[in-house]
Amino acid sequence: MAVITVLLLSAVIATVSCRPDGPPTAACTTLTPGHSGSSGTNPPFEVTISPATYGPGDTIMVTFAGTGGAMFRGIIVQARSKSAGSTTPVGTFSGTSTGTKTIMCTTDDSTWGHSDRTDKTTATATWTAPMSNEGDLAFYASVVQEYSSGGSSVFYTGLMSEDLVYDGPTDAPMTTDNSGSVRASLLITMVTLFTIAIIGRFL
Repeated sequence: MAVITVLLLSAVIATVSCRPDGPPTAACTTLTPGHSGSSGTNPPFEVTISPATYGPGDTIMVTFAGTGGAMFRGIIVQARSKSAGSTTPVGTFSGTSTGTKTIMCTTDDSTWGHSDRTDKTTATATWTAPMSNEGDLAFYASVVQEYSSGGSSVFYTGLMSEDLVYDGPTDAPMTTDNSGSVRASLLITMVTLFTIAIIGRFL
């Protein structure tokens, strides 16, 4: 399900640390922890979604959870295109569980992260799809399991949900009122058919 890329960092990087008020906006692109520490090879965390398909405006339940009772302190989660190198968040989050919040990265509520340093075993949020075909997506996440200003923090990056597959219409729904053009098209069609019928009577 999840493809995990584990990074071992030995120097402080100015991006996502387990800040008490949530991830900084500097982490919006890299989703990378910004403090010294290390990580293991088998992260006890997963990102799950339900359902695993979406259309324009659909809502998806996203869950970040520890396995085997593992707890975490900080997270940052985004929906992104499966296209290689994509770093732009897609859709919006809402209905975040206690200890988490929405974050502005590019657009309001496009990212989900922690809001305090308390230990958590599970966090949930609702993700809403845009009114357009964004292709197949996945939810990408980083997590801080343990935080210490002394350099013994434990964190993981590159966590990824299963694919969120687009199954809506090929084109986004038309949002403007086109009733006038529809009536005009019908009138033209009716006049054309009537003309053909009249001509046919004289042939």
